[in-house]
Amino acid sequence: MEYWNYRVIKKGDGYYVGEVYYDHDGRVSNWTYSSYNPLSDHEDVDELKSTVRKILAALDKPVLVWKSDGGKDRLEEE
Repeated sequence: MEYWNYRVIKKGDGYYVGEVYYDHDGRVSNWTYSSYNPLSDHEDVDELKSTVRKILAALDKPVLVWKSDGGKDRLEEE
């Protein structure tokens, strides 16, 4: 089953909350490459609350560090 969640990503000296996508085996397959505002453009307050809860849950998971080797990017737990 493919799925996604919010995770804290460390890129260089900074951190951001991004969407991380996983393949059928639970491996990272893709992620958002820059910070964005996941708290914007919600249909209603309940949807906004749900997003905030998901972001808070991301803060309890290990930070993912963005690494690049020879042009191939990957995320690894800190």
